[in-house]
Amino acid sequence: MLENKKIVLVTGGASGIGFGTVQYLLEEGKYEIISFSRGDNNIALAKEKLGENASKVLFLQGDVSKEDDCKKLYEEIDKKYGR
Repeated sequence: MLENKKIVLVTGGASGIGFGTVQYLLEEGKYEIISFSRGDNNIALAKEKLGENASKVLFLQGDVSKEDDCKKLYEEIDKKYGR
């Protein structure tokens, strides 16, 4: 149930340590996962590596050092989860 799941935002979740974190959270199965990454190529590779599990992650493209990207991120989270 979505109400009981914690929402986790992983910056850089499409590669490296961030991707490992996403994989771990998927194994736990009790989180709504958002991956926020700069590169479209990394996002595509992460989805490919995750296979069917990719649909369980909300992948968003942007840069946390850019205010406009952070605003869009907040809007997406609010729209999807309402919190």
